[in-house]
Amino acid sequence: MQYSLGYMNWCSHDPAACIVEYDTAGGSIRYISAEEGSFSRRKKSYHFPIRSIQYCLEYFDISMSDIDIVSLDYMDYPRLYRTSDNYRLLVGDFIRSKLQISPQTKINYCDTHHLAHAYTAFLPSGFSSATVLIVDGLGSQQQTHSVYRASRESGFESVFEQKGTGIGLLYTLVTDLLGWDYGEEGKTMGLAPYGRHKEVLDSNLPDFAGHRDGLLVDFSRIITRSPSPAFRCEFELPEGEIDIYRDEYTRIAYLLQRETEDTILHLVQEAIRKTGETRVCLAGGVALNCVTNELVAKLPQVEDLFIQPAAGDSGIPFGLALQGMSQQNEEFVERYLDREGQKKYFPFSDDKMSAINGLPNISTILEAYNVYPHRFSETIVAENLAKSKVVCLCTEGIEYGPRALGHRSILSDARNPEMKAIMNKKIKHREGYRPFAPVVLAEHFDRYFVSTSASHDYMLRAVDCVETARDVIPSVVHVDNTARVQTVTPEMGKLHEILDAFHSLTGVPVLINTSFNDNDEPIVFDAIDAFCCFLRTSADMLVVEDEMYFRSEISDTSALLAEVLAVQDERIGSTMRKALESLTSIGKSDKSEIGIFLKTNLEISHFHNKYAGFDRLHSFLSSRNNSRPLVVDEYHQNVVNEVLESTGLGASLRGLSIFVVEDTICGIEDIPDSSDVLLYNMSAIYHNSYTEYCFGDKSDLWFFYGNSDKLIELQSYIYNETNAATDIDQILDSYETNRSESIDGIFNAIANG
Repeated sequence: MQYSLGYMNWCSHDPAACIVEYDTAGGSIRYISAEEGSFSRRKKSYHFPIRSIQYCLEYFDISMSDIDIVSLDYMDYPRLYRTSDNYRLLVGDFIRSKLQISPQTKINYCDTHHLAHAYTAFLPSGFSSATVLIVDGLGSQQQTHSVYRASRESGFESVFEQKGTGIGLLYTLVTDLLGWDYGEEGKTMGLAPYGRHKEVLDSNLPDFAGHRDGLLVDFSRIITRSPSPAFRCEFELPEGEIDIYRDEYTRIAYLLQRETEDTILHLVQEAIRKTGETRVCLAGGVALNCVTNELVAKLPQVEDLFIQPAAGDSGIPFGLALQGMSQQNEEFVERYLDREGQKKYFPFSDDKMSAINGLPNISTILEAYNVYPHRFSETIVAENLAKSKVVCLCTEGIEYGPRALGHRSILSDARNPEMKAIMNKKIKHREGYRPFAPVVLAEHFDRYFVSTSASHDYMLRAVDCVETARDVIPSVVHVDNTARVQTVTPEMGKLHEILDAFHSLTGVPVLINTSFNDNDEPIVFDAIDAFCCFLRTSADMLVVEDEMYFRSEISDTSALLAEVLAVQDERIGSTMRKALESLTSIGKSDKSEIGIFLKTNLEISHFHNKYAGFDRLHSFLSSRNNSRPLVVDEYHQNVVNEVLESTGLGASLRGLSIFVVEDTICGIEDIPDSSDVLLYNMSAIYHNSYTEYCFGDKSDLWFFYGNSDKLIELQSYIYNETNAATDIDQILDSYETNRSESIDGIFNAIANG
């Protein structure tokens, strides 16, 4: 047996770990992947996945010394931690730095973050060859999207890679503008249809259209790139949640969604033209845009489509573990593609015990409150659903990715037109405009929905609804007449049993299915989490494996919840302590290191984020050849002027020839040969072998910014406006003049504000 461990090499918003087990003799392949939020109960946590690693090791009953290869990605530099100087190291990075990796274990750095995505997209697809398109907000060295030609014979061939500005970054910035957090782009997608037919507002709103040139789609006109992403135009920000429903904000969401659809359709068509492969695999965070995915499936050029269910960064560890194992064994990729039913590994793990984990820990508490289980009956569940009751389902293997597909789900009756409002208000505690997704028995898909395929296993495409659907199942039909549907087959276990019983009872084979979690909480992982969420919401029934519980039989919900929450809190701490003691060197010495680690790295990060660029610019302006033209945009013209005025450098730069151009692809033609270029967005286009053609035959160019550099912030270096007498008085009162003052006096004064 060989084992490959994968985890992201910087603190991710979706931290997770994965181990792939490969039997080199028999050829069998197994994996387990777990998200850290399952154990920390924090969504978008930026934790290091130490508990996830421990969980994966225990699943295979191995230790870190059994790991043959650890596979990692990186942001700017392939190193064990601090993969970017712009990154502020956190407690999780201290844990990462103390992880005890055996000296015999190989350390593998995946070529890029996007290549890890590509492994997750192609290998489970079942295709022998395909076009692989990765689109997200940020990958290694400011990647925005990448195209690969993947095949059984030759593996992954990089066809194109864009760095700088991209549609994923634009989507994230607009989501932030609307008041939501990183990773909540789905809220923007759900809002978008409400902005239809409001064209009258467009003249006062930004134009999100990108510049397209083959596989290059650049948005430099509207945003600046990572690692200093920002809008280049002014917006009036919404002042509260109610503002989101104003026409201008729904229209902004609509225009963004439309540009996303146009961009992805363009990229898919261009990618197919470039690779010659008509089967398409998608991954990256943008691949979770289910409206766009359905449009991709309808393209005449697309023969078949596979979308990675864990398309975002929670899937990266799986890709890293796969890529690491492929580095260990040349035949691994072909062996993987030879497996029967490899798609069935998604979106669930086969850890059948995870649902009931923790149940013994709370059974005594439940008995003390006279809460006893009933044996599971799909008929009883269906009868309650038909009465508009809400049922929580925690059963079988854990979910993988952001969608709950029947193993950690909340179910309700799609026939009830009030159920969407009921679920949003009483169960999910979220925005009222957001749609709920339907599950349907696969054989009845065509009765309610229209799509190029009748198979929708992973709830990743928003299909059209037939005319009668709004009357029969109104709570799952969105305002644009679409639904993010999941088809259900007998392999889905209890979800299929319940849905089949509901169909027999009502004649309707459709239910609402939403993830089993409260708003801003990860999907529940085991029985403890299930009871906490069930008791915190107003759901009516809870199914945990073969047991059913009824809210009506619980007399003191608040008191019971408090006791179960205490068990959950204890488990969060105990699993963390166990993982730290088992997997790291933390606590094994007499001295404490975390304080100096965090303080030192905070100071380093602060310097790189605020002052490193200014320091380099000062050195550059002091030593450059003034006979070479200096190319700037208006922003950097102001930066240069401020530096010259505030430092006295102006006297040494007489005869400086400055050219002011746009920091967009359109401004490239105005850049003269043999010049030094101070353009931020265009530096990412220039420092990329796939896009340097944009500069044509321009020769002897030197760009100040590298891909990993942050934009120099002018306001960081403008001194507070004070009159000259004040500065003079301060100098006269300092050690320079006043013999009673020490050299430390002025520094102490500055440090004390």
